Amino acid sequence: MKFTRGHATTVAAVTVLAFALSSCSGQSAGTGAEVTVSGDSYDGPDVALTVWNPFTGADGPHFQTMVDEFNESQESITVTATSMPGSDLYGKIGTAIRADKGPDVAVIHVQNVASQVAQGNLLAIDNVVEALDLTGDDFAENVWDAAEYDDRRYSIPLDQHMYGLFINKEVYAEAGLDPVAPTDKDELIAQLDAFKAAGIQGFWQPTSDEWGFRTFLSQFGGSEFSEDGTEATFNSAAGVEALAWQRSLIDDGYSPENVDDPWKAFLAGENAMGLFGIWHLGDPALAEVDFMAAEVPQVGDQPGVWGSSHQLTITTQAEGDENKTAAAAYFVNYLSQNSLEWAHANQVPARKSVRESAEQELTMLQPFAAQIEDIAFNPLYPGLESSLTPLTDAINEVMTSGADPQEALDKAAEQTNAIIEDNRQKYGY
Repeated sequence: MKFTRGHATTVAAVTVLAFALSSCSGQSAGTGAEVTVSGDSYDGPDVALTVWNPFTGADGPHFQTMVDEFNESQESITVTATSMPGSDLYGKIGTAIRADKGPDVAVIHVQNVASQVAQGNLLAIDNVVEALDLTGDDFAENVWDAAEYDDRRYSIPLDQHMYGLFINKEVYAEAGLDPVAPTDKDELIAQLDAFKAAGIQGFWQPTSDEWGFRTFLSQFGGSEFSEDGTEATFNSAAGVEALAWQRSLIDDGYSPENVDDPWKAFLAGENAMGLFGIWHLGDPALAEVDFMAAEVPQVGDQPGVWGSSHQLTITTQAEGDENKTAAAAYFVNYLSQNSLEWAHANQVPARKSVRESAEQELTMLQPFAAQIEDIAFNPLYPGLESSLTPLTDAINEVMTSGADPQEALDKAAEQTNAIIEDNRQKYGY
């Protein structure tokens, strides 16, 4: 689809933007040529940029469309997109940059930004953000704030993606229920009891579900880590309550034991409802299911949902080359402003103006978009997400063997704190 060309910056910001990134890093300009960026075009010499991204599924063609649209919108910048699994991207990017064979722009999950900064792979873009007149008012506050590390900004949000409640209308009909999404614990339990009376286990709880745990943990007022990123806090009373709630779905007969793939069961009409990521909307098999999506029910005392964000970053490969940095800044801002196509990849655009201008086009995404401010982001510190393996193991232990939630979480917290301490020594925070 075609979409309106965005204005990447104002004329007043032209001079600042030309040198913003090099002044952030303290490096001198790479080519010496004067670079200007107008609202409609990049006015410097021809530049070739590469962008790495983790979009290897149904979202990949939509991102490529955005890149193609950008290339068609002007003549001086040619962007080549390379998609690869996120694990490969994060593992290869540093070595590739240092060999001058990496990307100039990279799409990074927000939880991985700090690690990439600590490894020297991303440029600070505070001056660029200022030149483009970007503020938190352009985005949801929690998504904007989630991308700051050590009081500096290294990325611009492209989207938010989160859990939602998927409902299989046919299974509801089998139980004699109208397909009305439960909004709180009482409504959810009432529906699950009705399913149980009809011989249906209505909510299949997977054995390894850290994202579901984080959802309920936040609803009960807890968090996985302290705000300063120095210790695990998921073994709090809120954490125990969240994990006990997940286990109760099995103990009370609402879910089978040892569930590996609840999505497969949902598609097959065995599972009435479940918490699934927004990207499941792109599963071709879903076209055969009479379903609806809704907000995650509030089981705890406050709203909360797992979510993440793809963030647009400029890498240190572009450092010192004012043409590339200005072109990269223009490209990044263009993607942010012209992200309606990205909604068709079943991602909620981060830019408020994009969401508001296309509200009717994004009907299926509305239940997810309504939860943006409820996303429970972890603090941004190097290696923090990689320290969650013990928590995942604890969740699995409780779900599969009925282990005591407090004991399992305490053990996981001790192991996680050891990993955090190693990361603090490694990255110096």
